[in-house]
Amino acid sequence: MFDLIAIATNLGLIIYLLVNALTKGIGAFSTNYVFIGYLIFTILTLPNLLSSVIFKAKMIGLSSALCFIYYPIQFLIAWGIGQALGVSFKEVLPLATVFTLVLWNILFLIFIFKNQKREDMSEGVIKDLIMGIIPAILIVLFTFILIRQPNSVVALDYFQHLTVPNRMFLDNILCITSNQCSGLFLQTGYTTFYHIILGNITTFLQIDPLKAFYVLDIIFPIIASIPIYAIFKKFTSSTIWSQVGVAVTLLIFVTGAYEFVFFIPQTFAILLFLMIVKEQRLSWWKLALAAILLFSTHFIIGAFLAVLLIGKRIIIENIHTKKGALSYTLILLISCIFFGFVNIAGFSIEKFVQTDTLATIGSFTNSYFPDNLQVIWNVLGSLSLIAVLAIIIGIFKRKFNQAFLIPFSFLMIGLICYFLAPTYANKFLLLSGLYATILTIEFLQSLQFKFLMKGFIASALIVICGIGYFVQYKNYLKFYTQDNGTVSAFVEKDRAIIDYLKINPPTPNTVIISDPYTQLMIESLANVPTVQAQYMQLKTRQNLLNYLIAPNPDTYESLLISPGVPKGTTNIEFLYSGRIFSSVANEDKGWLYNMYSLPLNNANIDIQAVSSLVEDQKRLNKNVYKISDNFLLFR
Repeated sequence: MFDLIAIATNLGLIIYLLVNALTKGIGAFSTNYVFIGYLIFTILTLPNLLSSVIFKAKMIGLSSALCFIYYPIQFLIAWGIGQALGVSFKEVLPLATVFTLVLWNILFLIFIFKNQKREDMSEGVIKDLIMGIIPAILIVLFTFILIRQPNSVVALDYFQHLTVPNRMFLDNILCITSNQCSGLFLQTGYTTFYHIILGNITTFLQIDPLKAFYVLDIIFPIIASIPIYAIFKKFTSSTIWSQVGVAVTLLIFVTGAYEFVFFIPQTFAILLFLMIVKEQRLSWWKLALAAILLFSTHFIIGAFLAVLLIGKRIIIENIHTKKGALSYTLILLISCIFFGFVNIAGFSIEKFVQTDTLATIGSFTNSYFPDNLQVIWNVLGSLSLIAVLAIIIGIFKRKFNQAFLIPFSFLMIGLICYFLAPTYANKFLLLSGLYATILTIEFLQSLQFKFLMKGFIASALIVICGIGYFVQYKNYLKFYTQDNGTVSAFVEKDRAIIDYLKINPPTPNTVIISDPYTQLMIESLANVPTVQAQYMQLKTRQNLLNYLIAPNPDTYESLLISPGVPKGTTNIEFLYSGRIFSSVANEDKGWLYNMYSLPLNNANIDIQAVSSLVEDQKRLNKNVYKISDNFLLFR
């Protein structure tokens, strides 16, 4: 039955897309939500099919995680073909993505109809997949009906990372790390592993990125629910409790980590980690492969997750007695409490070690006592109380339970890193919701409630976590709330300059300079070079404002030699935005002192107020072009 459901669903989607192509043309796919969703789903699940059909391994495990290497290999093959035939990425990469769609359908049919016996027959696997994604679909409906606005993009990370596949595709560049392709990355934090996948979803088929990001936020939690369900099934052996576990886990909103909210490099690393950690015991060579894979996705979070796997292999899996487990858990718990008090006393890595980074950013990136404890409560809410009770009972339980050690250890290590407080320590609360939920579900299951009581407790837990999720998500969205009530990172008034620059790009060795937010929009969506986009350094921001307030040769020269202005630049084009006009008119200088203070709203410009700038630009043989009421381009 479940096989038939899967076949019928896929066939129905294909028929719909074929009819759509015949009636509206293939070009309509770039904005078709159904096609975009189908594309995202196939790209993110192809590795699972490769693992099962080609390598005859489990659909969720180390093999499926490693099969994501398909995408870098796909890209390298496309590059090799391009070099051999003398053609650009623009001609080869679209075919590579289309091939991926075709390959997915071939593997899907083989998976369904292959008759040979194996450990995970298609009927059982698809049943588990459907059981796992049902709660995720309900959470997604809750999110996109009651919290998110239609067509909204609420993560600036998407725009930043989009610049990498754009640059590779449009400029025919092969990059190993993201900062080789784009100046929007202050540090080397990623390979282009993630960006190649993002390119398959957006750039290579010229999909509307705004629609792709919106649909990606719908599909990704559903994809993530598959390994989450498998992990809970491993711990509980219960379909109902596993579904409750999926629902509660997805309802934990960790600001800064965003594990199952957005598909960005750190959450991609988490997705791979969830597949890998499900494995019972990894051999040393498999562990090495897993560590390399995780590290390649995100140099910090991937390394952190790799350390968790190594610790699990070296320590946790070698504890076989209750006495050893008790000693280990007490040491870890006391360490967590100790570092908590150290944090309360005022120590943090970002304060005493990362002073240069703080100087660049302009402010602290973490909350401190008692606000940091409030952050934990905001994330976990009432779930934390049950988890603490489960930990106390688990530590002093007479019967040895190695399965308890895994979520307990990962939760404690994450909290220790959070209290040590390197920059952006919130990221180390990643998966805290999953670990706390595993401990809670295991504890509740051990109480052996009757069916009605079990249903009441599970429902209450989901409702309580749902309320916390709603509040946390809404608080997060405040930053993206525009003056007109729209909640999105993309401001519709910016479309005019993006469309103009796509048709009229700057000449070679020219950069456009504007306010940081505008720079991010035009570099990611129009593929034009800027001065480090949203990461324009604080000194450069000040020099820019100095020139705009008092345009003269001295302030102009100071701007030319500012940090971040690319060497070899022979020409700067000023893009005077409504954001800059509003900042000058209202003397709002917050964006000068904090790298992450980015004005969102775009006001109308009074051209009379910039007459001195117009005159000084004439000295440089620049004319002013009024692109819209919100943008003046000096070119």
